[in-house]
Amino acid sequence: MAEPEKRSGPTPVPEDSHASGPACPIPLCPICTAATVLGQFRPEVVEHITNATREALLAIRAVIDTRLEESDGEPEADRGRVQRIEIA
Repeated sequence: MAEPEKRSGPTPVPEDSHASGPACPIPLCPICTAATVLGQFRPEVVEHITNATREALLAIRAVIDTRLEESDGEPEADRGRVQRIEIA
């Protein structure tokens, strides 16, 4: 009768398996995906993308602020919403 194999403990994990990316419990997490993708670029590229993203967010904020300032003085009915018209 053949003896069962004796195991000495867990097998060591190669170092390359940890370098594949962060372990995130959420599949397709946008933050971890962006971190993985940006980690592959040179620092100058990452800085350029970060600056472009900041400028885009500031432009969106300016648009939202302008829309809010325009709507402050208007009554609720004049904001371009759908209005019910009774036909007799």
